[in-house]
Amino acid sequence: MGDPSEPSEAPWLATGWVVRDVTSGAEVGPVNLDQVRRGFENGNIPATSVIARVGSDEWSPVDSFLRIAARAVPPPARATAPSIALGEHPGPARAKPARSLRLPLLGAIVAVAVLGAGAVAYRFLERRPARALPVLAKRLPPRTTRVVETRLRADLDELPDLPPAYAASALALSACGGVDVARLLAEARGKDIAFLKRRGVLDMATSASLRDALSCGESVRKSLTSPTMTLVAFADGDRSHLVTLLASTMTDAPADAGFVRHNFSGLPGFCKRPLGGKEDCPDGAVSAFHDGTTWVFGDVSAVESFARAYTTAHEGLTTTVEILAETTKQTRGADITEVVARPEGVPWREVCERAAPIEHREDFVKRCFPAGQDTILKSVDTKLRGLAVERDVLARASTFGVSYLLVARDDAAARDIEKDLLDLSRDWRAHLSNNEPDLIKLARAPSTYIHDRFWEAALDPFLRALRNATVKRSGAVVRFDLREQLRPTEVKLLKEFVETRSEDQVATLKILEAIAQRSPLPEKSLAVFVGPDVAAWIVAPRATDAACAAIAAKIASFTGADLPPDQFGLKLEVEQRYAKSACVGAVLPPEAEACLLGSTTLQALSECKLPRSPFALALRRRLEGQWQVATTKFSRSVTRPQRLAIESSKLEFADGKIAFSFDGTTAEGDPAIATDELDRGVFSLPLGKEQVRKHVVFGEGDTIRIPDFGEGIEVTFKRVKLEKGLVAPSRGAFAPASSAKPAGSAR
Repeated sequence: MGDPSEPSEAPWLATGWVVRDVTSGAEVGPVNLDQVRRGFENGNIPATSVIARVGSDEWSPVDSFLRIAARAVPPPARATAPSIALGEHPGPARAKPARSLRLPLLGAIVAVAVLGAGAVAYRFLERRPARALPVLAKRLPPRTTRVVETRLRADLDELPDLPPAYAASALALSACGGVDVARLLAEARGKDIAFLKRRGVLDMATSASLRDALSCGESVRKSLTSPTMTLVAFADGDRSHLVTLLASTMTDAPADAGFVRHNFSGLPGFCKRPLGGKEDCPDGAVSAFHDGTTWVFGDVSAVESFARAYTTAHEGLTTTVEILAETTKQTRGADITEVVARPEGVPWREVCERAAPIEHREDFVKRCFPAGQDTILKSVDTKLRGLAVERDVLARASTFGVSYLLVARDDAAARDIEKDLLDLSRDWRAHLSNNEPDLIKLARAPSTYIHDRFWEAALDPFLRALRNATVKRSGAVVRFDLREQLRPTEVKLLKEFVETRSEDQVATLKILEAIAQRSPLPEKSLAVFVGPDVAAWIVAPRATDAACAAIAAKIASFTGADLPPDQFGLKLEVEQRYAKSACVGAVLPPEAEACLLGSTTLQALSECKLPRSPFALALRRRLEGQWQVATTKFSRSVTRPQRLAIESSKLEFADGKIAFSFDGTTAEGDPAIATDELDRGVFSLPLGKEQVRKHVVFGEGDTIRIPDFGEGIEVTFKRVKLEKGLVAPSRGAFAPASSAKPAGSAR
């Protein structure tokens, strides 16, 4: 009888399998399972590679494939075939004749079981041709310190399938000098009106620069030959620069984006002329040059510096560029790869920061990363020449993967780093075992942020990756791997999360398409991110020059010589409200414009209702509460009794009303707040039966200042708790009114 091990070897030696690099599409095969197993055990083929039968489209992850196969049929105990590497073309291996008729059937059962596991395809093979910098090392500026290769939109973990409009939005920023609208919308959720104003969200409907940049981004996107972009950081003299490299078939920059021709060190290039500017290539202008299909984007000084280095023949590589090239050779090719020469430190805490809930970031990171590691971390930092941090996009790869690749000064330094990192991983595991319940609690805390909900769904593989960190050394290179494949239930959970993102994704796409097509922004889509009130304000029609001129003419028709003296204050108020500087560009719905132009009296015109801006709503919320006089400033004409009456006055903003107590009486009304700022505005102060417009300014601490409280009178109020509220308790009821008003008050 033959060797009893022979029956179990046959399925492993049957040639007919293909291993694929999902990123590049390169394949190795036909090979047998023993070659794959040995490559996997040697670290040449990681769990994130995929395998299938020759001619089959049913791919499975290698690690689960081998695990299931080993349970069904034990692998050979001795080496029977050489290991494989990407790019090789091994011929079919000869298997010994099978001694049992049941073995071919058993091999088929193993194959069916593995391929029927339902696992998704993964990313790359460990062993591949040596990677190189995306630009020839001799082309890089001598003082290049950092190179980052990233897939377009790799910053959005929750989007495994990239809609073209999202890529255009990213390129609108990196290549066209505009704004990344997709990222801006994601960040806008839950933010206050100050953020929305500062970031230009409130002007999205009327921003010509936003439309031009997005159109430019779409033009660049259509020309790309690779879904990756490269960022290069370098120094020239005492200035630091950053440029973006793209592979594109363009020969000209998008003309409609304002680019004009400009040469950079003899290379054809372009500069973006500022809106309304006359200078072709001013300092800070977005610029670009290209050499064939390689395009370089950045501000004009960065592009000029890069072009000089790019066109100058270097006799030899500088140390920093040499380190970058050496470190890049060791990388795998992840979704985001950042390579640094002579790093000041390793960003260990970024792993925890990446998954931390936005509102609990500091607390989460504290419980995620062990304290007291300064000695170990400093010891590692002092021994480094180069560093690469590789990150996978979780939803796309279905693997949590972060790798730190550390290139030491020499082999001895690498051995020390290996020891330090083994200590770090041990301490990290112990720290997690003590803090995991708190991490889970923080991750599952209620949140409106998409980032938080995404990482709540991905929390388990994240924690497993931290617990199962591995340290491997080869010569002067040490790799610290945090890598964990998602289980089928976790893949399903993540898929369900992505599907629930459909509302956000559809809303973003509709907004991007509307901006690009110069059509009205969809109000409902905007409301997904900023709420219905702010969305309505953003898309509301704006007053034109012609409309404001017509309103001014209408006001003038009521303010002739026969205007009653008691309407002089009202005249001044409406003239200021609809002055050209305040009117043009202000929100003016058709019904409000019709009311203004159709009014038959000045009083009727003043009562035409305009939409309340989000600033007015925010200011109203800030004013909520009770206020009493803190300080006063009087002109000499104000009498002592008037001063005493003013100093005892009180204000209350509550339930959408304002109540004002003065000289022993209280009046109540609608505050009618108007403003386009957060710290100042205009409101209606009830003075007896009248409503008089006053300015209010927030001061230091919890105070408000009314500079025009009366003629020659300025009053500052401070927030207090009154014994008795001023606003009448019954809805719509007004407290007894008095005609009393501050001395010299101007209406």
